[in-house]
Amino acid sequence: MNRLTDYTLIQQSLQRLKELKKGLVTNFYLTPDRVKLLIEKELLFYRNAIESFFILLRDHNFYHLYYYVTSLNSLYEGLGPVMEEVGRPIVVDIIGTKEQTVPVENLFIKRGFKNYTNLNRMSRLNNNIKEVCSLNANVRYGETKDIESVHEFLHIYFDPYSEQLPMIDEIENWVRRGELLVYEDNDIVSGFVLFDIIGVTSYLRYWFVHPNYRNRKVGSALLNRYFYESRNTKRQLFWVIESNINAIKRYKHYGFQEENLFDRILIINQQLHE
Repeated sequence: MNRLTDYTLIQQSLQRLKELKKGLVTNFYLTPDRVKLLIEKELLFYRNAIESFFILLRDHNFYHLYYYVTSLNSLYEGLGPVMEEVGRPIVVDIIGTKEQTVPVENLFIKRGFKNYTNLNRMSRLNNNIKEVCSLNANVRYGETKDIESVHEFLHIYFDPYSEQLPMIDEIENWVRRGELLVYEDNDIVSGFVLFDIIGVTSYLRYWFVHPNYRNRKVGSALLNRYFYESRNTKRQLFWVIESNINAIKRYKHYGFQEENLFDRILIINQQLHE
């Protein structure tokens, strides 16, 4: 594999595949800003072929796999050389409707991957952008002093294989944009929300309450403040584990509804479970 050093290579490879006029299948959804940061950190690698372009993101002891391919057949054929070159475990996200994800999931299973977990996207429409939320004085904008604590909580309590855990630099960007909210109790950060507002859509990325502070309405205080910060958007989105029925019921209480959009997360190499 080669290290990716220039974002334009992705653009050029995508254009080359489009010019073949054989179709396009992809799971690449990283924003240009995040890609450029990952390039700067020397964490992205690639493998180019006639009908495929694979990108690998190094994350601790494994790689996230992304691809642009002309067809499922070129995906299957291109996977072989990639898997031979990569000595670490590989995690792949397959995003789409059930009808779209099943054939791709079966292809990866045929290559030896196993299902790790499934996420379901939920959304909430802002029918009234002037809705009034009950705001809690303990919830404030995140500051530079909170970055290390938030980063530590993410890596202790979140799953690195099913969550795209952010780097310190990315949390710093959230702080600068005013898109980190923290719940502070006696100078202790007991919970936080990280989100992105892009156009008229708000993306709830991470919602966390420390175990010692659960059942104290910390989570609802954070979520209500998130709704307030997103009051001028038309909808809010987030992903939830498909099998977590209790969580889905709780989110529905806040007005979220399940969509026909799923993230099938697959893994190859059992050492991930050791």
